[in-house]
Amino acid sequence: MADRISLCLIVKDEAAYLARAIESSRAAADEIIVVDTGSRDDSPAIARRLGAKVFHFRWRGDFSAARNFALEQATGEWILFLDADEEFAEGDAQKLREIVAATDVEGYFFKIINFYNTENRVEQAPDVVFRFFRNHPDHRYEGRVHEQIIPAIMRRNPEARFAIREDITLFHYGYLEANLTAKRKRERNLQLMEQEAARSPDDPVVNFHLGVEYFRQGNYSRATQAFLRAAAGSSPAVVYGPKLLKYLVQSLYLAGEKDEALRAATNGLAVYPDHPYLHFARGVLLFEKGDYAAAQEAFLQARAHRQCPAYYAVEEAVTGYQTLYYLGRCAEERGDLEEALAHYLAAVRENTEFVPAVARIVHILNPREYPEDTVESLNRVFDLSAPRARRILAEIFLAEGAAELARRFLQAER
Repeated sequence: MADRISLCLIVKDEAAYLARAIESSRAAADEIIVVDTGSRDDSPAIARRLGAKVFHFRWRGDFSAARNFALEQATGEWILFLDADEEFAEGDAQKLREIVAATDVEGYFFKIINFYNTENRVEQAPDVVFRFFRNHPDHRYEGRVHEQIIPAIMRRNPEARFAIREDITLFHYGYLEANLTAKRKRERNLQLMEQEAARSPDDPVVNFHLGVEYFRQGNYSRATQAFLRAAAGSSPAVVYGPKLLKYLVQSLYLAGEKDEALRAATNGLAVYPDHPYLHFARGVLLFEKGDYAAAQEAFLQARAHRQCPAYYAVEEAVTGYQTLYYLGRCAEERGDLEEALAHYLAAVRENTEFVPAVARIVHILNPREYPEDTVESLNRVFDLSAPRARRILAEIFLAEGAAELARRFLQAER
């Protein structure tokens, strides 16, 4: 008989997402274990209707405790653990039936696409998550939040082998702003991570996740210190290494430590020469120093390495329209306005809401001196009848000193 797979979920007020998570996993699951930690909505009823075994567990501020309770109920030889706000890409759950035949693998990382909000749209960021592993009584999660199970697997089998399957994709909606706000995830996670750090101040994984929570709260100085502690205790071979370096460079930059950020990005490329974010960060920092030739080369390297491993966790926007924008800025500084316009237009094609690129296009067209030519040129590229587009362009015209053109665009909107 083939190895059986137990799908496990812990939930609280997940009625909006739960059915989608279960249905997307049905091709892989022989049994479905749902542990409810205090829902006030229909989550338990939805789970039962979809064939799940539902158990109740009193929440005590410890994700590992809830996950381990779910593991105790599971009878399959393999465990598939999902969050309720995740789902498999179409057809990917079926692939789990094939990979359980690999007798020398203890567990698998899958690719995950995290959706998140920017000012005007939803963006995507890839990563990997460890969600599929052999069931054993010694395999138990550790940590109150950002809980880990690989350390327990390694203690039982120091030679354990893990594999990354980027052809199996999960979509994750929990970072969308509405979900973060509704569940106050940022505040909850930071509080739990600070408790973990008080107990394990030298644990690099704890410090990495603590840094991430400080970063999400906008406390970049504390984030930097946590990331530095994590880096000091980590091997470059750890799966979160490229992401740690990305966060370290970002937090240094946002904390105003730009020379240190440049040094960290440069040193990081000695370890991960194909890391597109580190190339991009070097480009931004060199551009701000006025070294436009070196910056351009860094941005070209970022574009050249767009197809990086998912565990580098580089947002598509970084190597897409953001890099194209900076390539345009470098071309402008060289005086090549034709090349600059080509880059800005490419950036806008990727993201029609990317105002900085639109602003540079308008600047090059010079609406103060050539208002009619500017409007004619913009009409070839943009839908100037859209109210939002007219408001944005009016603001840009004002900044460029073309007040009469701005008034015309605002009056046409009324």
